[in-house]
Amino acid sequence: MSLFKNRLRQYVMLNIHVSLALVSLVLLTYHYTGFSVDWVYVVFAGLGTLVAYTYIKNVPPQASIFVAVKQVLKQSPIWIHFLCLLVLGLASFFNQAQEWALISIVMLCLGYILPGSKALPAPLRDF
Repeated sequence: MSLFKNRLRQYVMLNIHVSLALVSLVLLTYHYTGFSVDWVYVVFAGLGTLVAYTYIKNVPPQASIFVAVKQVLKQSPIWIHFLCLLVLGLASFFNQAQEWALISIVMLCLGYILPGSKALPAPLRDF
């Protein structure tokens, strides 16, 4: 495989394209609203998306919470865990409204990756 194809495969498999798309959308939002750019928030959004998508991708379907966490920690690249710590450090610079928004987004992500109850209908339970 050529070097270009190898780099392109990593670009797609590591979800860098999703992270860059979100950073672009955040910057466009700042531009069109006329607000000054909060670069901590932009970096947080990009790195947080990279971490979240990598963790979500490594969760096995219909696994228990403990099995899922062990799989994520084992299968995710080690550098993604360091990025996660950096993202948590960046979150300490947020104001209260941003922290509440972050908690809401984290709850949505956890609801997406955690196994669902068997009582839920199939479209809500399956990935």
